[in-house]
Amino acid sequence: MKRKYTSAALLWSLAVGAVAMTGGQKPDSVSVEELHEVVVKAVKAPANAPFAVARIGRQELEAFSRTGQELPFLFARTPGIMAWSENGLGTGTTYMRIRGAGDSRVNVTLDGVSLNSPEDQCVFWVNMNSYAALLGNVQIQRGV
Repeated sequence: MKRKYTSAALLWSLAVGAVAMTGGQKPDSVSVEELHEVVVKAVKAPANAPFAVARIGRQELEAFSRTGQELPFLFARTPGIMAWSENGLGTGTTYMRIRGAGDSRVNVTLDGVSLNSPEDQCVFWVNMNSYAALLGNVQIQRGV
């Protein structure tokens, strides 16, 4: 019988302690707030730019996304770009050169945010093939 009273006293003290810790506050209610649409815009080269520009549209990106290859192999379809992968299949770790310039000399941005590694300025093209389905278009600027 004494054991029952001890257990009941322990439970009661825990309940009182929990109420004291919350300070008698009411629990948060779930509120719904409607957010406004966000549009991300990037800087693109104009049509009359004084350097070579290649544009890849959404349809070509969507078609390429089903191949399973990394993005540099899509870019290699434009003049002056060479791409290769470690396994020879176009998947996994992939490298790209533009007009002979290596990885650390190529600036890659996505909506104005650099994808280059801060350590060695290279882009690690690994498991990024799904980006092709998500991008609206791609612009490759050579000679900037």
